[in-house]
Amino acid sequence: MNISPLISSMDTQAAFGLLFGIGTTILVSVLMFLVFRKPFKALWNPERKTILSHGKPAQARILSVGHAREGSTTTINGRVYLKIELEVQDPTAPYLTSIDALLSDAESALLFVGRLIPVKVHPENYLKVAVDWNQISFI
Repeated sequence: MNISPLISSMDTQAAFGLLFGIGTTILVSVLMFLVFRKPFKALWNPERKTILSHGKPAQARILSVGHAREGSTTTINGRVYLKIELEVQDPTAPYLTSIDALLSDAESALLFVGRLIPVKVHPENYLKVAVDWNQISFI
């Protein structure tokens, strides 16, 4: 398809409107990707699945639960994007790490400071941990 006759038949205002519309759509798409990249990674992180299947079981104490982005709340499908700071109870020496999670309000309300939760530790990088949220009792 030859675009030259199409563009030459447009007046300047119509061509500018078309370019502005396409440019705005692309800009909004890029911004949405940049804004929601980390929350979606917390939801569909392939490394998390690897850690859950091959990681070393451990216990972790919750030190804090808060919104992952300071000063704002990110919610996707009724789930809140949270940052949870943990103290992994390693037999040699406990250490601090954090995870990002998308949890419902009911689930996040039951994650209180001091609670012990089961985690899996990455076999090679001990700072990377994963939580199987289906194994935690939210009752």
